[in-house]
Amino acid sequence: MFWKTWRDEYLLSLRERTANKLRSGRIQSKTPAKVGDIVLIKENLPRGSWKIGRICQLVVSRDGQIRSGKVMLPNKKTLNRALNMLYPIECEELDEGLKTQIRKRILS
Repeated sequence: MFWKTWRDEYLLSLRERTANKLRSGRIQSKTPAKVGDIVLIKENLPRGSWKIGRICQLVVSRDGQIRSGKVMLPNKKTLNRALNMLYPIECEELDEGLKTQIRKRILS
């Protein structure tokens, strides 16, 4: 039930919000990824099956640009992924207490 709601409501609303911004011509650059951000990790699977994790380190390339990040999964495994494969979950609108609770649940 949870995953059906996640896929049908939350992920669909993210897609629609982006489509609305594109139609209105007001699309803005993404805010840069930060350590501690909760992200979906793009994979060759349906969007509802993507893994979720927390950025634990940003990796600086030889030219000084941040192009990838290390992401810790709930099972404590760490993956290195390009930033364009990481989709932040919109926790910025939440207050700090709620963000902390979400992070604890994901990492416990």
